[in-house]
Amino acid sequence: MIPVQKIKLYDEAGEDLESLPGPIHLQETQKPQPITKTSVQGRSTSMNIKRLCGSLYHKDGNVVLVVADVGLRVHASVLEGNTGFFRDLFAAACPPRPEETFDGCPIIPVYDGMEGLTLFLGVMYGYTYVLSFPSGLFKLPTSGCRPILNISVNSDEFWTLLKIATKYAAFGIRRSCIKMLSQAGYAVTLKDYDSSTTRPGLSSGCLNALQETNVRVLLPVTYYFLCQQTDAFIEECELDNDALMRLYRGGCKLAKVWPEFVAKEIVKRAQDRETCCRPIFKQAFDSVSNLILDANLNGFVAPLLYLLRHQADMSFERGLCERCKEDFQDAMFEERERVWTSLPRVFGITNTWEELEVRVS
Repeated sequence: MIPVQKIKLYDEAGEDLESLPGPIHLQETQKPQPITKTSVQGRSTSMNIKRLCGSLYHKDGNVVLVVADVGLRVHASVLEGNTGFFRDLFAAACPPRPEETFDGCPIIPVYDGMEGLTLFLGVMYGYTYVLSFPSGLFKLPTSGCRPILNISVNSDEFWTLLKIATKYAAFGIRRSCIKMLSQAGYAVTLKDYDSSTTRPGLSSGCLNALQETNVRVLLPVTYYFLCQQTDAFIEECELDNDALMRLYRGGCKLAKVWPEFVAKEIVKRAQDRETCCRPIFKQAFDSVSNLILDANLNGFVAPLLYLLRHQADMSFERGLCERCKEDFQDAMFEERERVWTSLPRVFGITNTWEELEVRVS
């Protein structure tokens, strides 16, 4: 049998993701904050900046992030403690000129969308949290709780959060997002794939988001799941030519796995006169060959699931002797291991999973 290799995930700081606690929980106090419509003038600036109403304009904040003409007053210590980008920025910053302040605070222009930035800051301050439970069931806290927003790992908000956390080197939030994805079906080992009770409900932007944020270790299984989607869904994904080529080439290779396995393992046993259960394997080949010749069947691009189903449910196994049954199940196990090991190479990402485990950066 082929040994199972455990793939480890690391963040940019070199920390093992598997040592992290359970899924992150992010709570939302309120949706993207309303903006004060009246333009106001700071005490030390002639700029017209609108203050963002709500919890992200702190009276005791000492820096103002400006998106277009909207200001969010926050704390430099919070930004420094959570992001490498602002930590480096403040370390190299010079004292601001009077015309570069608003409400007595230095101004920092940022160029993210308002909804994404408020989500990111809300997570950083603990005003917003994402709920992710494998069973889909959860118990709401009862004391002093604010309203809860359940953000799916495949929602646009989630991918936006991952992108902004990557942009600003917020490694803690980024690491938690990656861990949440791995718990939601984006497996990095065959054991995790088999033990997952759900398969990720892919969003159209998942592959582009993983490539943009350089989370390469999750790309093989994402391509694998995309192979099983309709052409209409693939069109919605707006993949570039390189990604489309990887996807369709990989799908063609995966489609050959089950027919080749039938020829190698079932036909061989059906023709081998020394196989004691030869008639049963011949009967099995007659039944599965009809499926292989079915032009409407496209399920062969999911060989891991297809092999697993046949390993457990193929009716002809019930008539096999113990020796033939064990031998055939071992062959299926080894084939699934081989398919999983080959996924990075099948989609042209890299040769081995080990090359992807070095860093999640």
